[in-house]
Amino acid sequence: TSCVFLQWTMDKLTKTRFRKFLECPREFWLAAYHPEAFDPTIPPDIAFRIRQGYEVERIVKEYLKGKGDREYEFQTSVETQRLIARFDVFVEGAEDQGSQIYEIKSSKFIDPAEGKRKADRLTRLYDVGFQVFAAREAGINVSSAHLVTLNGDYRLEGALDAEGFLVFEDVTDEVNSLHDEIGENINLALKLLDSKPPDGFENLCSKKLKCEYFEFEMPDLPHPTIFDIPRLHKKKASMLLGAGILDVREVPEDFPLTETQRDFVDFVKKGEKSIDRAAILERLDSLEYPLYFLDYETVNPSIPQFEGMSPLQQITFQHSLHVLESPDGELIHHEHLSDGAGIPPREIAEHLASVIGDTGSVLVWYKHFEMARNREMGELFPEYAAFFESVNERIFDLYEIFSEKLYRDPALKNNSLKSVLPLLVPELTYDGMNIGNGGLAMSLWYDEVYCAKDPVKKTKTMSDLKEYCCLDTLAMVRILEVLGAI
Repeated sequence: TSCVFLQWTMDKLTKTRFRKFLECPREFWLAAYHPEAFDPTIPPDIAFRIRQGYEVERIVKEYLKGKGDREYEFQTSVETQRLIARFDVFVEGAEDQGSQIYEIKSSKFIDPAEGKRKADRLTRLYDVGFQVFAAREAGINVSSAHLVTLNGDYRLEGALDAEGFLVFEDVTDEVNSLHDEIGENINLALKLLDSKPPDGFENLCSKKLKCEYFEFEMPDLPHPTIFDIPRLHKKKASMLLGAGILDVREVPEDFPLTETQRDFVDFVKKGEKSIDRAAILERLDSLEYPLYFLDYETVNPSIPQFEGMSPLQQITFQHSLHVLESPDGELIHHEHLSDGAGIPPREIAEHLASVIGDTGSVLVWYKHFEMARNREMGELFPEYAAFFESVNERIFDLYEIFSEKLYRDPALKNNSLKSVLPLLVPELTYDGMNIGNGGLAMSLWYDEVYCAKDPVKKTKTMSDLKEYCCLDTLAMVRILEVLGAI
């Protein structure tokens, strides 16, 4: 995990550090005292999101300054004995009025009534609440708190309309209702900074024992542990811990587990591959030639770049397509990579419609992503809606053979293409490639192709992108060959 929140002295608490405390108190403590436990580099997709945040802040700044209704201050800071807050936007109130604090998020507005996103909204309110708490600790009379987010219903038509693009939301009442709770958590965070996390395995974060704290403090932990057992209830975990059992391999045969949990434990204990050959071959028998192996590369900027697109909507800028007309046919490769001069998803739609026929299975890895892009391109360009609907009806997801446990291997870390490939086709590798993951592909296309300033870099990046995306579809071809031969 990258550690990007250590910007201040150890005894100070910032909003970003506070958020880390809420996510995982143990990692929060570890980052303060042992930053060497974390990778100092920021992953390219995270770095891209940070830069997008700056772009949204720029638009907010221009919009507010253009209103001219009051004096807005940007990126001002306050510091108390142990808290530091930097405000995206600050409006100092007159003597008889309080000040206003604005928190800018380069993500979509969440309706308070949207129950499914309640936790995400609460995280945002805690961010604003920390800023307000710190300001009040510094003696500032804060009268109102505001969230600035993106309007998910906005569609670009001509020049960007900042008023339609942005959502300004007064969250004063919600933040005030959380004030005492936030204060209690701030005190807990500061107390932890001055001490050390408790021993034992209580109150684990979502990473369970894969948390960096345990990796650093207890490097000899067995893998997998009982916390890797699917949906294991806390009571059962406590029973196993009480019996001194942490390693999955030590779970007794008569310990009460669900069928899925017992299946996982038995698989780990055996430590062998488990291949349901009949089920795999039955799936493969449903394939219809010609076979099309399809992969997309996309980027989702906070600010819509093309007509009809919304904030954070994926821009499909590249595809790779390997085609096999018959079992013994020649493997043909098609590709298209937008150079940023046109409208990338339209280019992709036009090219795919020219090379994918009306019949034949379309193989992908994790169908939900490709199918969603197909639906979006069909909506953006209605003349291709029927084509993409046909493609989606013929999708075959190779990922499901592994996610549905028809092919299991203890060496598999997960069911991603990059985990499966080295096990089944070790001669194909992403190692040594200039671009080896989708996060980097996204970031480099946007920065060095779409926003190109250096033509030499642009040419090199486009070449690297083609090599990377081509390997994604070739990998699926070779994996299918291995599965067909089992």
